[in-house]
Amino acid sequence: MSGAEVRRIEVNPHGLMSAEHGQSQQRVSELLTEHVPALASDRMPTVVVLDEVESMAVARSAASLSANPADVHRATDAVLTALDFNADQNPHLFFVATSNFTSALDQAFLSRSDAAILVPLPDVTALHAILKSTLITLADKYPAMRDLAHSPRLAGIAKVAQGIDGRRTRKAVFEALCRRLDTVLDPGLLTEHDLKAAIETAAGEAATGLREATDAAA
Repeated sequence: MSGAEVRRIEVNPHGLMSAEHGQSQQRVSELLTEHVPALASDRMPTVVVLDEVESMAVARSAASLSANPADVHRATDAVLTALDFNADQNPHLFFVATSNFTSALDQAFLSRSDAAILVPLPDVTALHAILKSTLITLADKYPAMRDLAHSPRLAGIAKVAQGIDGRRTRKAVFEALCRRLDTVLDPGLLTEHDLKAAIETAAGEAATGLREATDAAA
């Protein structure tokens, strides 16, 4: 698209899902075959981002009997039908889907992908770099945090962060500042203990979320 103008449309599929019988299928179908094409009716190249797509393209073979599998099937069928429709009728639409739980995605949905790019969770080296850069950025306003950013113990804290994504790792630094009134009033008083405790909490939440997602898919 060099030199050309490109439009971006971002969709949060969670807002489409409904507990009412048949509503999810109808909403998905209307969005992808009517509303999105209408927004790009001028035929301008348009990138449609489907964030956390597992909520609308869940693996039908793994649908839980307690989660109304009929509606799960219908919603996923609507996604597949819409993708086929747009591929034929609207070649100027480019769909980009993201998911943190690829094992929960329907195989027929994956087979329609021209490219699937797995972005792994950051390793210990990357986590250390994320923590350090976040602290150094904060040190511009609170210089005392620079010592913590260069602490040799930060590498050990990064090991505790394994299993957390980059965004959650950065957020944990700010959560660490909220653990004590002293650091709320003066972030420069942040200690390695504060940061490690916040990272441990985040790692525990990440592990719990992964287990719940795995159980739901099963």
